[in-house]
Amino acid sequence: MNLKNLLNNTWDIGKVITKYATICSIVMLSSTKLESYLLELCNFKNDSDIAKQFKQDTRLAFERLNTEAQYLNVTDSAYVRLDRILNKAKEDIIIKIMADQPILPPDNVDIINRQIENILSEEGFVYEPTATLEKGLDEKHLDCDTKTTIYRSIYTSLFPNIQFNSVAAPRHIFMRFSDPYLKTHTNIECTRGQRLSDEYYIKNNKLDKYIMEKERYLCTLSDDEVKSVWYHGISSETAGNLPKTSARTAMLATKLTPAQRFQKNINFVKFLNYIY
Repeated sequence: MNLKNLLNNTWDIGKVITKYATICSIVMLSSTKLESYLLELCNFKNDSDIAKQFKQDTRLAFERLNTEAQYLNVTDSAYVRLDRILNKAKEDIIIKIMADQPILPPDNVDIINRQIENILSEEGFVYEPTATLEKGLDEKHLDCDTKTTIYRSIYTSLFPNIQFNSVAAPRHIFMRFSDPYLKTHTNIECTRGQRLSDEYYIKNNKLDKYIMEKERYLCTLSDDEVKSVWYHGISSETAGNLPKTSARTAMLATKLTPAQRFQKNINFVKFLNYIY
């Protein structure tokens, strides 16, 4: 890989300078001047420049990060790290999997999930509860909620004509997509990258029909319900940054059942939209 290609394929200019330190003596430039020269030569963009282009990105993970940025100090590096994960996943899956096996879900989800898990592992991510996607990206911690957001973004970029949704279980969220013609659906447990049946969640959580209908367990969540989960994480992370009435509404939701919490937080989202 030549210097220009390396520059175009890494966010860390320091690594480039280290790898090509001998250039300093050849062109008789200090490392600082060399860095400036290379940036200008290859039109390299720093984290701040890169992050700007994602502020209007409509992909789910960026939409969530942009929502959090309204109330939290979301760093430019969080945008860069998220973009790297999503792009690497898409490119690796297309090159390593779909080029040889251009098949649609659910037939290829197991191998796709393994690739996603490998990429997240290479990036140093581990399973750990985290209130917000921003914090998860910064600390390299992902839980069921934040990981489902990333999975949905990757799958949607690969298969834009298929609808991928979030689904709630007790104290848990996972991903689902449906086949409207066969009237079947596939659940993907994003914490493990596995396919699991409805029966698994029903048995594991001892659910009955009444509880499932009352609390909307194993039901596809609406966009408002998904966003209500985001706002709940934001409020629990830093309630001081939100209007007191709104923060109190969201914090009270921790004592409510899932169905009640969704509705409370949907009202909370509407209230924030009204205020701002």
